[in-house]
Amino acid sequence: MRVIKCSRCGAPLEPSAKVCPNCGKLVSTQSTVQGRNVRRSSSQGSVRRSNQSKPKGSVRQASISQSNRKNMQMRSVQPTAPPKRKKKKLGAIKYKARQTADRTVERVKSRREFAIAARAITVAIVVLIVYLAIYFVQVFRVKVSDYDFDSEMEMSKDNYGEAISDYFDDGSWSVNPFNATCTYTGESKHDEEYEIVFSVGLTVKVKSISVDGEEIDDELIETKMMGMFI
Repeated sequence: MRVIKCSRCGAPLEPSAKVCPNCGKLVSTQSTVQGRNVRRSSSQGSVRRSNQSKPKGSVRQASISQSNRKNMQMRSVQPTAPPKRKKKKLGAIKYKARQTADRTVERVKSRREFAIAARAITVAIVVLIVYLAIYFVQVFRVKVSDYDFDSEMEMSKDNYGEAISDYFDDGSWSVNPFNATCTYTGESKHDEEYEIVFSVGLTVKVKSISVDGEEIDDELIETKMMGMFI
């Protein structure tokens, strides 16, 4: 450390002294500046010594702690993006699950509708087959049956089938299985509209006859039928 001295008498001076205590001469500014420089150099040297005296491990720990602080600050500042991605993924999974559930529900509904339609078609086919069976059986019974006239006159026709085919130009049959009736509707060769209703229970009988929309009395039924059989 450099000692500051008076320029007149050579007495040692303090760095902050402005007047020499020995001879009373004013201390020049250069000496004060030198004193300040001496102080600065001494303080820098003490800092360097203190840094040199510190072990290397402490310096490393200080740098590591500073880096940790910086990382913590960066983490606190930066937004957390991964949770958003997880939410998006969860939303997509839920959406897919809903789609699959809706598809399964639609499939179940379509299968039920198909099963109901198949059952309805099956029932309709069975009913149609039963009706056709009843229809052909009852019409056949009527055609092969004869009329028991209360007369000794001999008839030229043996059954209803022969009488109807010879007496009418065109006609059609219908069967009602609920009331056990069989109806023939046709136009005769005399241009008359006939409707003959047969009862097809245990025996075949003529239930009623209508000509041009007017029903014939029961007493005249045998006379009309006799005209068909002659």
